[in-house]
Amino acid sequence: MSGRNFAQHSGNRRQFLESSAGMAAGMMTLGSGANGTANSNLHVAVIGVRARGRQLLKRLANTNNVSIRALCDVDPAQAQRASGELRDVQREQFRLERDYRAILAAGDIDAVVIATPDHWHAPMCVQSLAAGKHVFVETPLSHSMEDTNAMLSAANDSDRVLFCGMQQRSMPHMQSALNHIAAGHLGSVRLARAWTSHRRKSIGRAPDGPPPIDVDYSMWLGPALQREFNPNRFHYSWRWFWDYGGGELTNWGVHMMDIARLGLFGRRTTDADADTLPTPGVQVTGGKYYFTDDDQETPDTLTVNYDFGDRTLIWEHRQWCPRQIEGRSAGVAFYGEHGTLIVDRGGWKVYDSNEKVAATDSGSGDTIVTDFVEAVGTNKIDRDTLHSIAATTDLCHMANKVYRDDQQ
Repeated sequence: MSGRNFAQHSGNRRQFLESSAGMAAGMMTLGSGANGTANSNLHVAVIGVRARGRQLLKRLANTNNVSIRALCDVDPAQAQRASGELRDVQREQFRLERDYRAILAAGDIDAVVIATPDHWHAPMCVQSLAAGKHVFVETPLSHSMEDTNAMLSAANDSDRVLFCGMQQRSMPHMQSALNHIAAGHLGSVRLARAWTSHRRKSIGRAPDGPPPIDVDYSMWLGPALQREFNPNRFHYSWRWFWDYGGGELTNWGVHMMDIARLGLFGRRTTDADADTLPTPGVQVTGGKYYFTDDDQETPDTLTVNYDFGDRTLIWEHRQWCPRQIEGRSAGVAFYGEHGTLIVDRGGWKVYDSNEKVAATDSGSGDTIVTDFVEAVGTNKIDRDTLHSIAATTDLCHMANKVYRDDQQ
């Protein structure tokens, strides 16, 4: 079973992606600093400035040799909130835009940060690369396997950086955990388990109605199916609807699955990662078992068994359960013949056969923003890591595809 053969989107979406590349090619521009002029500052625009977008813009504004030149959002209330926070940390002037295409056409923008809902990641990345911009896109990399392929193709045709914000890869303690496994301290590792188990709130039910005043809802929908506005399908909770997100599996899951896959396959970061997809098959069980009286479409309970022939990767999520797995609300366990390593964003521990702690490392912050700035500054085109992240992302899309097919 080859994950690259799955396609979730209609011909309309393919046409949208194809037209995106053509549109962006017509607005090809070169910015200032990072593209070789005397100004050494990296001029950045942030597209999507709610929640994660605001976090990233503040970190960028506090990074040396970076200047935020523009903020873009279809919701002016979010843009105003973000601009107030940016003024607290940056003296340089910046502008507000509602249409991301104005960002791509601007000659003073070197790089864009895309922190939009998932269904916009691929079109904006494809257009941004074609317009000569470096790109930082939030996780998950894509919204479907078809999108993944379009993004990889655009990246391979570009001389710009395409960087995915998989921040756990830049956490030193995550790297030390992977090093511990790679050094053979656990012996042979044939089983990895990744999970998140916590209690979310129901989103309830809401009727369709008019969008908030001044919100460009048509632009928000973009390549998604046209439909009436519903508040449950908008800010944050959009991720529980298939048109825009992939549920918990592409929310928390893509992060934990990434570490699980890297540890299980020895941190391969080449195109060969495309081959580390489960060839015998994927088994998926779950459904909406708890939030049965609300609007969300994605499962609140899911178990995925990825069979790779000589090793197994298991994903679990429960959005209604306060009981943690292995004492961690979200984490990864590597089961080896000499010990078990448990890791999350707070650190890692190894338990030997007597359940004693044999090794440990504490959690540490990520360097994802400075890594991106450095990659742009040195024009480090790291397609191997991009393909590796794409392989993890497609594991999530594969399981969602199997789940949705089983529900029909």
